[in-house]
Amino acid sequence: GRPASAAVAAEAATPADGAGEISVATVGAWVEALLREDTGEEEATQALRAVCQHAAAEEAVFAIYADRLVGATNQLLERTLSRTGGAAGELTKYLINALIALFDRDAIAKLVVQQTLENLIRHTLRQMAQEQERSAAGPGSPAGGYVLKGFNKLMSVVLDRADRTISFIVLLQLLRESAEAPEAVYTDFVMKCVLKLTKEVRAAGGETNLKPVLREVYLFLKEYPPQYWQKQSSNMPLKTVKTLLYETVALKGTSILRELTLIPTHPTPTIRSYIDIMLKSERGGADAVEAEAEAAGKPTYELTPELVAILKMVGQKETTTAGLQKLLLFKQVRHIEDLAPYLARLSDSFRNYILRSLAKLEERRKREEQEEQEDTATAATEATGENARPNHGAAATPTVGEKGKAETPAASAPVRAELGTSPPRMTIAQLQSRLKSVHSDMQQAEDTEKREEAHLDAPVLSSLPDVYPTSDPAVTSLSQLRERLNRLKSVTTA
Repeated sequence: GRPASAAVAAEAATPADGAGEISVATVGAWVEALLREDTGEEEATQALRAVCQHAAAEEAVFAIYADRLVGATNQLLERTLSRTGGAAGELTKYLINALIALFDRDAIAKLVVQQTLENLIRHTLRQMAQEQERSAAGPGSPAGGYVLKGFNKLMSVVLDRADRTISFIVLLQLLRESAEAPEAVYTDFVMKCVLKLTKEVRAAGGETNLKPVLREVYLFLKEYPPQYWQKQSSNMPLKTVKTLLYETVALKGTSILRELTLIPTHPTPTIRSYIDIMLKSERGGADAVEAEAEAAGKPTYELTPELVAILKMVGQKETTTAGLQKLLLFKQVRHIEDLAPYLARLSDSFRNYILRSLAKLEERRKREEQEEQEDTATAATEATGENARPNHGAAATPTVGEKGKAETPAASAPVRAELGTSPPRMTIAQLQSRLKSVHSDMQQAEDTEKREEAHLDAPVLSSLPDVYPTSDPAVTSLSQLRERLNRLKSVTTA
C-alpha cells in the first residue's frame, strides 16, 4: 500500500460535500501524523487544511479525538516555533487556524481536558508576550504581526468556548506563578484573560463550578496577601483577583458561603474576610470596598459573643474572679499572645484593669506551679534520705492508715504531707523567697481594697455592664495571706 503520508494527504484532499465523508479513522490518522516528529511539513499542512475544512461539518466525529487533536496540534506548533526561532511560516498559520477551527465548535472545545488546556493557554500567552516585546523593541515583520493577531483570536475563542471552570483554574494558577512580576507583558496578558472571563461571570454563572475557582483565589491570597502588595510597585494582580471575587459575591449573594467547602476555616482566611466585607457593602463595586478589604487582609480581632459574655462577667462584682479565670483560659486555649487588640473598644481604665489583673493572675499561677514543683522535689529528696538511713536491724513500725490498713512510715508520709500535718522542709533561700512574695501580695491586697469604684469609667462597649469590681481577684484575701505568712514563719522557727 501507499505510505502513511500519502494516505493522509489523499484523505485530507477529500472535499467536504456532505456529512459522513470524514471517518473516525481518518481523524485518528491526522492525529498520529501531527504527533510524529518525522512528519514532513507538507503532510502536516495537508492534515491541518483538512481540519479547517471539515471541523464545522463533522463536529461529532472530531469530538471523539477532541483532546488528542488539540494537544497534537499545539505540540507541533511549539516544535515549529522553537525550530524557527519564532518566525512564522505557512505551517504556523495553518496550526493556529486549525486550533481556532477546533475551539470554534462547542462540542469539541468542551472536551479538552485541563492539562491540555493549560499547555495551550500557557504556550499561547507566552508567544503573545514574546511577539509583543519584539514589536516594542522595533518594527517587526508582517508575519510576526499575523502571529500576534492569530494568537489573540485563538485566546479569545478558547475563553469563549472552552470549559469556564478549567479556564479559570488554569489562568489563576498562571497568575499565581507570575504575580511577582506584575508589570511584565506575560502577566498583563494573563490578567486580561482573567478579567475577560470575570466580566461574563454573572451572565454565565451556571457554567462555572465556583468551588475550585474560589480555592484558587484562596491560594493566591494566601501566597500573596494584601500586606505583600503594599511594598510592590503595582498591585494589579491583587485587584484582578478581588474583582473576580466581587463578581462571584454579586452573583451568589450570601449563598457563596456554601461554595467555600474546599477552603480551610481556621484561622480565618483572607478570602473569607473579603467576602464578609463585600456582603456588607452597600456600594456596588470592587473599588468601593478597597480600603476596607485591605484592612481585612490583616489579623482581625473580633469581639465574639463568647468574649463579650466573659467580659460581662468580669464587669460584675459578684463574678469578677470567675470571669478573669475564664478570660485567662480563653487566651490560653486560642494561643493569644496579646489580648489588648481584642479589648480596643473598651474604655482605657477598664481595659487596663483587665490586662493588669490577667498579668497578676498569670504570674500567681506560674508561681504556684513552681512552688508545687519545689515542694514535690523536696518531699522526694526527704523520702530518699529517710529510706537511706540504717535501721540497725529494727523493723519499721507500721502505722494505721486509711481504713485501718497497716502502713510503713515511708508509705504514709505522702498522706501526712497532703493533710498538712508535716510540711516538707525548705531551704532558707526558699523560705525567704516565699516570705517576700507573701509580703508583696499583702501590700497589693491592701492597696486594692482601698481603691474606689468611682475612678473607673463606663465601658465603651454597650453590651457590657457599668459595674466594676472593688477588689483585685488576682490577689488572695488579706486573711488568707496572713494565715499563709504565719505558717511560713512557723516553718522558719521550726
